[in-house]
Amino acid sequence: TPGSDLTARLLTGTVRPGDRIAVVGSDAEAVSLLAARLPGVEIAHHMPPMGMRTNAEAMAAAAESAGKVLAVGYMKRFSLPYLRAKAFMQQADFGEPSVWESRYTYGQYPTDAYRFLNGFATHHLDLPRFFMGDIESVVADRVSRGPGLDGYAINLRFANGGVGLVNTNCLEGAHVNWSERVAVTGVGGRVFVENWRRVIGLLPDSGSTYYWEPEDIRPADDQNSLEIHGFVGELSDFVDSVREGRPPGATMADGIAALRLERAIELSIEMDRRVRLDEVTDDGE
Repeated sequence: TPGSDLTARLLTGTVRPGDRIAVVGSDAEAVSLLAARLPGVEIAHHMPPMGMRTNAEAMAAAAESAGKVLAVGYMKRFSLPYLRAKAFMQQADFGEPSVWESRYTYGQYPTDAYRFLNGFATHHLDLPRFFMGDIESVVADRVSRGPGLDGYAINLRFANGGVGLVNTNCLEGAHVNWSERVAVTGVGGRVFVENWRRVIGLLPDSGSTYYWEPEDIRPADDQNSLEIHGFVGELSDFVDSVREGRPPGATMADGIAALRLERAIELSIEMDRRVRLDEVTDDGE
């Protein structure tokens, strides 16, 4: 974070070529922007990708001009349940992805430190695009029951013509993975991910149901598994992308897309209408 020993090393130029830096939280934007300009230093920026889209774009431009790898920590993209669900969707009989449904909930959050959509729900602003492709427009509404107690109903329109529904809120007493759901419907096929662990898939006329659940010894544990839930996968992908000279599995472009969707949701609520993502030109407050 700004003011840390890492910041001092960045400012004095004592970060060595070959260093790998992981940056956590939007308060670390200054560190990321400095690091992006240093030769031989690669950056993994944990979610949220940035507090402001313009800063994320500046960081992406700096990294591109320096020819370095820049990853965003959307670990759900690398989690075993979601990877298996997406692989199931690739079968021809699944049909074109047409309807998205998801649910992500949390407890009351500190409003002086976070925005809920940016600091908590950002993964479920990224997952619809990861599964369904680019988002074209959004219409949203919100209920507030006090500071840090908000609920959002979000309706998406995808570039492929598909539609989606996202229920994300911070109204629960405590966060547990039992509250997370994802469902994708194709044309004939459908796949469900329950509790961020169990995958159920069906294809038309297949006569069988695809079922997968991790064989861990604590299936009721509400804590995240580093392997099952993608934390290991995202770091392995980052290291491999640096070694192989390829883009990471979650780029800053993906982070910028989520920030653009976040702002479009806010604008839709403010203006009480559907908002196209290409209308978003500012970061808001």
